[in-house]
Amino acid sequence: SGELAGTIGLGRKDFEASFTPCIDIGWRLAKKYWNQGLASEGALACIGYASQLGLEEIYSYATSANHASLQVMRKIGMKFIEEFEHPELLNHPRLQPFSLFKISLDSSIGGDLV
Repeated sequence: SGELAGTIGLGRKDFEASFTPCIDIGWRLAKKYWNQGLASEGALACIGYASQLGLEEIYSYATSANHASLQVMRKIGMKFIEEFEHPELLNHPRLQPFSLFKISLDSSIGGDLV
């Protein structure tokens, strides 16, 4: 249809946290496109591209209340690291805490996931 479903991509994060600076995967999809596997498919494509770039690890995070996004992170092979208070959103306590996930990449053997 040519309609924009949303956005999925890699981004550099440099706010103050134990895991930054880092590269993360993020997604925002229009509600009508939820539960169709688009976030997982796009995030896996991002992981493949990150591996081609030679990145060693990628993070992703979401408010801990966003169970759908956390499930996407698990589905694509990311592992839970910790919960944290997002320093840029401290004025929005209903969004806290955030759940942090990570995946390690092995670009030395053709980009296979470790």
